[in-house]
Amino acid sequence: MNYKTITGNDLITFMESDQIFFLVDVLSREHYVQEHIPGAISIPFEEIGHQAKQMFKKDDMIIVYCASFACQASSLAASKLVAFGFNNVYEYEGGLKDYKITDLPLEGSSLEEVCGEDAECKRFIKQVRYNTVDPDSPSVICDENAAEGGCDCG
Repeated sequence: MNYKTITGNDLITFMESDQIFFLVDVLSREHYVQEHIPGAISIPFEEIGHQAKQMFKKDDMIIVYCASFACQASSLAASKLVAFGFNNVYEYEGGLKDYKITDLPLEGSSLEEVCGEDAECKRFIKQVRYNTVDPDSPSVICDENAAEGGCDCG
């Protein structure tokens, strides 16, 4: 492991400073559209090596995150970036779940944009956003990771 880990407070400090960095959401594009940390770009884990080579310089500061401490996509993405020769890589281990604790705003589609007038759709998305999805509910299709932190790491 040749990357560093950061906390939510560290991320906020970087965001409030003049530090230039790239914040990368490694969850699926669909998840990114629903919600992401302001300023983040979407590079799903499966695409991180290919996309990073095209987008970043080897010494760019890159911070990756996924859904939560339980989600391993950001750890794997950080390791992959280091293996590709990037030398200023950070992992925000707590990801979206930890960021939500700060009560800072997220970016993403509104419920109306995603669901229109469908009340069941709105209820489901609220459950996903606030990590209250019941994995045993027959009306909800989600995997074990999604129930624990919204992680759709693939």
